Amino acid sequence: MKRNKFLTLTLVVVVILAGGVPAIAEGFGRMDHRHWREPGFAGLKTFLKLDLTHAQRSQLSNIIDSHQVERRNAAHNFFEARRNLFKAMNSEKFDEVNLRKAFKDLSSIKEDSFVLGARMRAEMKAVLTPEQISLLQKRQRGHFKRTKHRVDAPPEAPAE
Repeated sequence: MKRNKFLTLTLVVVVILAGGVPAIAEGFGRMDHRHWREPGFAGLKTFLKLDLTHAQRSQLSNIIDSHQVERRNAAHNFFEARRNLFKAMNSEKFDEVNLRKAFKDLSSIKEDSFVLGARMRAEMKAVLTPEQISLLQKRQRGHFKRTKHRVDAPPEAPAE
């Protein structure tokens, strides 16, 4: 009877580990490169729902295309910096200098991606009419109201 329980427990552990290894190797779930949004595209769907004229759609498409190389480079740099950070975090020997450098590199790349997205949105807004800008702002306020709980959530109490 004990042997049967032991074999069952061992089988369960093996199945759990076998299922977990591909998830880890895959790049930590949804953060791997196949699911990650390229920088600069936050709110693109909102822009496309503004009843744009053909000329406006063409101009927005040109703006997006003009930043394509920057977006791809930013995505590549992001994943390389994130890989370096994970290597520094999981190294055999703790190296604070290397860990801080890897974190700062990743932070800098995320900052550049954020600025690229803001630049693209500013260029795209320049194409819109005042009515479309008003509608865009209204939709953005609705988005912020829906996601406000993420920003305003109180931090967890520190463990004592």
